Amino acid sequence: MRRTIFLFLVGLFVSIVSFGQRVEIPMWIRGTWHNSAESNTENFETFVFATNKIYFIKGLSFIKSKKDNITKVDLTKNRLDLFDKYKNYKTKPLFRDSLFQINFYNSKESVTYEFKLHDVDYFKQPVLSYSITINGKTIREHLTSFQNLLTRSW
Repeated sequence: MRRTIFLFLVGLFVSIVSFGQRVEIPMWIRGTWHNSAESNTENFETFVFATNKIYFIKGLSFIKSKKDNITKVDLTKNRLDLFDKYKNYKTKPLFRDSLFQINFYNSKESVTYEFKLHDVDYFKQPVLSYSITINGKTIREHLTSFQNLLTRSW
């Protein structure tokens, strides 16, 4: 009986880990990043990296707080939670000092988001670029042009 319970718990743990939905996001990337140099609000892109969540927001997503007189990200508007979108996929993270890559995959599809930290002459702080690859085909390349780089906002 104990052996059966033990094997069940081990199997449960392995299945939870194999679906990998509890990926720990590296500290260096946590926070809100957006392409602050973009002038067209329809092309605004914001990534919010929490402890174990990644949100992507396309378009205008900022609200001005009347009480605090500060600008905040509105996480309810145009929000896409990557872990919810790929909830039936396994995950495989890879991270280094200036690289964070997360691969969502199943038997039919593989989707990889890759984020790179850069030091560029035209920003005081390090900036972030990202790429998206689906089934080995790059659909968004790392771009270091001014309006495509993501800056940490707060």
